[in-house]
Amino acid sequence: MKALRWHGRGDIRLDDVPVPVPGPAELLVKVTWCGICGSDLKEWQAGPVVIADGPHPATHAEPPITMGHEFVGVVADVGPAVAGWAAGDRVALEAELRCGACRQCRRGDYHLCDMAAYLGFNADGGLAEYVTVDPAQAVRIPDDVDDEAAALLEPLAVAVHAVRRGTPDIGDSVAVLGAGAVGLGVTAVARAHGAGLITIVDPLARRTGLAREFGADRTFADAATAGEHDEDAELRATGGYDVVVECSGQPTALASAIALTRRGGVVVTVGLHSEPVTFDLNELTMNERDIRGSLGYQRDFPRALALLAAGKIPAKPMVTRRTDLGHVIDDGFTALLEHGADHIKILVGP
Repeated sequence: MKALRWHGRGDIRLDDVPVPVPGPAELLVKVTWCGICGSDLKEWQAGPVVIADGPHPATHAEPPITMGHEFVGVVADVGPAVAGWAAGDRVALEAELRCGACRQCRRGDYHLCDMAAYLGFNADGGLAEYVTVDPAQAVRIPDDVDDEAAALLEPLAVAVHAVRRGTPDIGDSVAVLGAGAVGLGVTAVARAHGAGLITIVDPLARRTGLAREFGADRTFADAATAGEHDEDAELRATGGYDVVVECSGQPTALASAIALTRRGGVVVTVGLHSEPVTFDLNELTMNERDIRGSLGYQRDFPRALALLAAGKIPAKPMVTRRTDLGHVIDDGFTALLEHGADHIKILVGP
């Protein structure tokens, strides 16, 4: 079968590899769609970042590794020790691996598992024709959610988790920095959660235009302009937003997010940074603002599925290109690297 594998920094190849054989407690999944994420581009251009430089201490997998962590498919085979699944079941996959034994897993916080391992980075992922997975990572796709929408579940679950970390009350104002797939998802989820004023900040006009379809009331090209509250009486009164979600990962974004947050408000950090960032700690202490990290998802796939099924997230506008494994390097990775402003999510089929 064909598989897009990371061999090293700047070196991804479409390889011919054997179809994997499921173990006794595994599912074999035939991939339908797999999305390309910004973290995949980062591994290609600057890795290893999440991919281990050698055998991973928990999974023992080492490069070359099959990429792809945003994927859906159909169960093709079931290990003899697996119950509750059958060939033909449509399935979405959580990328987070979990041991089930560490303190975090025992508490139900499997997204914080000590393994710190993920499909597509530390075990073979979904940019392939077939992949084997642990049934614990599988989520059944209902009939009223089609395959393309389901292929966006992974970033949408990240968005659901980020909103839950921010814990906005009904009517709270929310600002979102970055209008990629996660930022747009945060906007839609916050709207479904009952947020009041929602503002999106992104320098790309294509993305801010799309943000209104996802529930944004206002859009700005930069955070400084978004911080001018003359047009909104509530923001003038509070001095900022109740919740600010930073999805861009830009070096100055955290300081901007803090500046946009009211006294006593919450900043949620989702975007990953390639280098340490600096900010004025007094801006937190003297204003009793909170900064909360948000990592992946924790039982958030079913929540995202429910929002998709109810029409609360207009997922289809996120898909800006569809390609296949045979063209994934040129039409997927290179297209995102050279023309990223034109795309939100590129889906790759077998």
